[in-house]
Amino acid sequence: MIITHHPVIFKAIKNIRQQDILGKKIRELIKKDINVYCIHTNLDSTKNGLNDYVLKKMGYEESKILDFVEEKDCGIGRVYTLDKEMILSEYIELIKEKLNISNVRVISKNINRKIKKIALINGSAMSYWRLAKIKNIDLFITGDVGYHDALDALENNLDVLDFGHYESENFFYELLENELKDLNLEFLKFDNGPIFKFM
Repeated sequence: MIITHHPVIFKAIKNIRQQDILGKKIRELIKKDINVYCIHTNLDSTKNGLNDYVLKKMGYEESKILDFVEEKDCGIGRVYTLDKEMILSEYIELIKEKLNISNVRVISKNINRKIKKIALINGSAMSYWRLAKIKNIDLFITGDVGYHDALDALENNLDVLDFGHYESENFFYELLENELKDLNLEFLKFDNGPIFKFM
């Protein structure tokens, strides 16, 4: 059995062909009778899921949900408040240290601005920046920030930290191992590392 975070079929497909990379993967899985279980947004949004796990790695236990879904205690994103205000640039260095990240992208008019209320969504969630702004968030943390969304957030005076898509989700296997450790299963971890390399 293969357990993945990102679904094997991420966008709708009309056919499964040996000539395509995705088609070849699906055919091989079927031929070899391998089950695939994909846990994506449901793991991100659930209580004690990936968003909460990332926050714990950063040293925070208490948070609120940014955008609720129907299920109790579940929702997209987490909002947390620092014990005291911090300068943005110093807080970014703290996050890099806690999550072992070498490089981040920052969208801000003033990196010396003081921040206290923060929203975090792992993966690619820049579509939520307007909601973060409505909720008076000082810093919005996510990955995969596109140019035009970054420009819009900047013009609306919302500081954004892009800490990377891979970098925000590479703790998936740690969370799964912790949850399933009592089942006495053998885990083989596959981690191909980040897609983007810094030169």
